[in-house]
Order: sequence, then C-alpha cells, then structure tokens
Amino acid sequence: TIQRIWSLISEEQISFNPTYKFVENSDIYDEKRIPAWCDRIIWKTKGGITATCDNYKSVDIKLSDHRPVLAKFKLEIPKINPPQ
Repeated sequence: TIQRIWSLISEEQISFNPTYKFVENSDIYDEKRIPAWCDRIIWKTKGGITATCDNYKSVDIKLSDHRPVLAKFKLEIPKINPPQ
C-alpha cells in the first residue's frame, strides 16, 4: 500500500512555498490552478547508512511553471573492515 511505501522513505520538513503552478517564467501563481509541492526530494537508506538533510529548499529559477528543489545531505557510513 501507499502508506507502507511512505513509511520506508524520508523527506525533510518542507519550509518553502509551493514549487509548481506558476505562470510560466514568472513569480506569479496561475490562479486557474492550485499551487502544489510536486518537486520534492525523498530518500531511503539501508545497510546502516544514515542520511541527515542539512538544507532543503526551492531555487528561484524561472524557466518554466516549476521551481527546482535542492537538498544537501550529511551521510554516515559504517566502517567495513576488509578481510585479512
């Protein structure tokens, strides 16, 4: 189910305005459509790796009706000792 899939992935708290439904190449939302956060970054870790999102934001680039989203992560990877 979709709830099971969402329980396996992570996303940082969204603290930026919706990233979709702009009038193309502008900062104005298209009033005929409801703005949305469809440009998002989600992640999943495994094998003892942990990921901490240090920065999650949208970028003010006006090339379409979307705004790009970027994230910066800190990864902690367990040390693996090679066989002797």
